[in-house]
Amino acid sequence: MSGGQIKGKSVPFFEGIPFGVYDVLLPNSDGHFRLEARDDCYGDDKVSNTKKSQLRLHERGSGTTIGCISILKDDKWRKIAKMINEAKNIGVMAKSLSRNPFNRGEPEENTKLAILIVENGIKNENGED
Repeated sequence: MSGGQIKGKSVPFFEGIPFGVYDVLLPNSDGHFRLEARDDCYGDDKVSNTKKSQLRLHERGSGTTIGCISILKDDKWRKIAKMINEAKNIGVMAKSLSRNPFNRGEPEENTKLAILIVENGIKNENGED
């Protein structure tokens, strides 16, 4: 994100995003950016040692999320989306769990747009940050 830093809160329906580093991948048809954890099973749309999967970064919608990162203010969302979309792109391989529902689980090329570091989230099942 070109060194940009945005701070804010969302209201997770269940629990927040686990601590860690995530690659921000191309958005799905709803415009939600996929957050792919940099863990021991990269590309599976899950966070290792947790029950969290299909994490996304998106605009507020209803203001309630099921553990995604939701940006509540439209002007901040536009700024974040612009920074991500203008970032340098890098090709990565990831399972097509949400981008291509007819080819689920098969690796496909995706595009990493940015890196997101979550410092205040949830701990995994092992109590690790």
